[in-house]
Amino acid sequence: MIDVFGDGSLWAVSTPGHTQGHTSYLLNTNDGIKFIVGDASHFGYAYDNSYPPAALSEDLRQQAATSLAAIKTFSGQHPDVKLVFGHQLP
Repeated sequence: MIDVFGDGSLWAVSTPGHTQGHTSYLLNTNDGIKFIVGDASHFGYAYDNSYPPAALSEDLRQQAATSLAAIKTFSGQHPDVKLVFGHQLP
């Protein structure tokens, strides 16, 4: 993770898999903390059922599954953080 502005408002989180170098973002907003997972999980249905996104190689498929598992672990530890999926309107 990298604190983009150095003030804790926006964190870039490495979530490779769907694409090499895919990045998700954790935002501290006035409305609470939001985790924009982008294409690390396209839809809530896929997230709920642990379906990682498509990837172009076996190595990326494994990375996608690892990234999704890490997001799910984080979410379980921080249920107050709202997840925002890549292809689903908030």
